[in-house]
Amino acid sequence: MKRFFVISLVVATAALLSSCDTIMASQYRITSVATAKTEQAKLLESLARVASRLGLKDVTATSTVKYTLVFYSQPEVKNFQVQLGARMVGDSIVVDLTGGFGPRTASFKEAEKELLEEMNRSFAGKYEIPSPYVQIREPNQSSQPTRPTGG
Repeated sequence: MKRFFVISLVVATAALLSSCDTIMASQYRITSVATAKTEQAKLLESLARVASRLGLKDVTATSTVKYTLVFYSQPEVKNFQVQLGARMVGDSIVVDLTGGFGPRTASFKEAEKELLEEMNRSFAGKYEIPSPYVQIREPNQSSQPTRPTGG
């Protein structure tokens, strides 16, 4: 009986720990648009619509990721905030949707659905889902956001 309890405890602990290792994230990459201002503007309008429907707040000024174009976050949520952002990476724009660790929350699932619908409506055939995801490799070293320049 004691052995059964120990085995059950180990299995339950492993199950609990493995369920927390999942990162809630979706990512899209639109290639060859970094210099196309009209495509950038279209993307920013699309993301603003998604953010508005989801009740996300524009917190672009707080981003410390280099070349951030826009950054939205779920207000008044302490843990597992849904966050939506876009950043330039080379000649591409990467759109990131995150929601923290653990099983997908209802608000993340809704955000994922809204973003996918908007990407299909506005950028059908122009985006890809990168595999593996494009990592954030160059964080801004200052507390001020860094935006791309040029035209």
